[in-house]
Amino acid sequence: QEEFDKLEHHIMSLGVQIVYDDAFLRSNVQLSTRVNQYLLALLQAAELRFADIIDPVIELILTQTTHVNDDFLFRYLRGNFKDMVNYYQSVQFMKDGALGYEVSFGEADLVLFVTGQLVEPPTLRPYGSWIGVPTIGGVCTNDKFGLLYDDGVSFSGAADMAQQIAFFKTKNGCWKDRPRPMIPKCPADFLLQRGVDICTETYGTSYKECPEVDGKRITAQCRVLCCLDSSLKKEALVPDGAVCGPDGQMCIHGWCVDRIGDYISMPGILISTIPG
Repeated sequence: QEEFDKLEHHIMSLGVQIVYDDAFLRSNVQLSTRVNQYLLALLQAAELRFADIIDPVIELILTQTTHVNDDFLFRYLRGNFKDMVNYYQSVQFMKDGALGYEVSFGEADLVLFVTGQLVEPPTLRPYGSWIGVPTIGGVCTNDKFGLLYDDGVSFSGAADMAQQIAFFKTKNGCWKDRPRPMIPKCPADFLLQRGVDICTETYGTSYKECPEVDGKRITAQCRVLCCLDSSLKKEALVPDGAVCGPDGQMCIHGWCVDRIGDYISMPGILISTIPG
């Protein structure tokens, strides 16, 4: 804590372990061989949601991934959420050590479960407490667990992941020695460099990116218009972190954001993108 307070720009580096299930793997055939790259890009996309926070700067480092079967999570058997994942019971199972599974969560500052099964939506109770979100201030404690759904193709869970992480916030949280990343912190090139048709990956094989007009794309660089039988139907966002613009800008949630050296320039603020 004392060393942290000496920094001119406070950096909170958190080691994140991501657990995923068979349902998540089944959502995209490419995940079977590139799951770690996808999860890393998903975590980076969530980190970008905190880009305007400078005290402290939030740095999320993927330190471990863990694969479990679909039965790891608890599901509702009846009611409005029938067949959806029960958030509370599933997270509590991890807090209790996931008995029967050879998994360990001891080294991580945060543990996030990414599932391909639908999860009950977060709900605010009338008297102010939440259902379906992590315990406030749980980072580095036995309450360091979160759970979210992702479709495995379009980083659909990035915003939910950021929301889960935001609930962990605490004034006196821990920031251990800088976590060691399991793989280099770089974007998943097979997605971020537009190596696939984003419309097909987002909405299914029937959808394609709308055709060019006079040799030019008809959409913004960070947003894609998707057509079904040449008729405009939907819009998809280019994955966060993709390069855009003539001067090395990057896409964040559908917008092309300026980068100036090692900084990201957003409305009203200039943010360092590297530690220090």
